[in-house]
Amino acid sequence: MHHLRHLALLAGLALASAAACATEPLGSQSVVIGSATLECIEPGMGRRQVIALLGPPRERESGTGDIEVWRWSYREQASPTGATTFVIDNRLDPDESRAVFVEFQDKRVLRVWRL
Repeated sequence: MHHLRHLALLAGLALASAAACATEPLGSQSVVIGSATLECIEPGMGRRQVIALLGPPRERESGTGDIEVWRWSYREQASPTGATTFVIDNRLDPDESRAVFVEFQDKRVLRVWRL
């Protein structure tokens, strides 16, 4: 019974942290996120966690060893409150959009950057 309380507490903490990094799906290929969501992606996170935040990547490239680099296309958009949001949309033309890259090693985030 004591273990069940711990599991319930851990599940509650996981939901609370996920809410802080929540995404708002627009459709099967678009996600609107705030800058805080990108900041939630940090070294050590698993691939499923990244997909939960950004959706599936546009491209996946394998490097040497267990290195993989994933890419998402996005455009910036001002919200009615003046905050900048990012529309992750892999249907965007890569030459006319910006990109988020996540590098994985052994299926864990190594680093994140935007262009």
